[in-house]
Amino acid sequence: MMETVTDTEHTPYALARLADCSSPDSPESAGAQWLARVASCLDEIEDEDDVSEQADSIVPIYTHEVWTVFVDLGAYNEDPTELGADAGDMEGCAKVCLFMIAERLLHVLLEEKEGADEEDEESED
Repeated sequence: MMETVTDTEHTPYALARLADCSSPDSPESAGAQWLARVASCLDEIEDEDDVSEQADSIVPIYTHEVWTVFVDLGAYNEDPTELGADAGDMEGCAKVCLFMIAERLLHVLLEEKEGADEEDEESED
C-alpha cells in the first residue's frame, strides 16, 4: 500500500514545483506518492553531504514503479547524460532522471528547513 501525501507539509503539486518537474496527475498518483516519500527522507539528512545518498536510496527499483513515476512526473524532460547515463540502458536512464528530481527536491527542502531553523534560533534570542 502506498503512503498518503499527508506525510508531508507540502502538497504533491508544491513538491513538483520545488523539484522542477511536471505536476503529478493527481494527489494519489504514483508520482505524487513518490514525491511525498522523497520529502519524508528529509528527516534522515543532517547536511548537504547526505542528499545524494538519500536521493539514490529513494529511486524505485521495480520496473513498473520506475516507469509510472517517470511518466507521471515528466522525467523524460531530464538529461541523464549529465550524470553519465548510458543511452543503451533505458531503465537505467529513467532511474538517473528520477535521482536528479529527488536530489533537487531534497536540496530545496533542506535549504527550506535550514532557513526555518535559523529563523527559530533568531526568534529565541
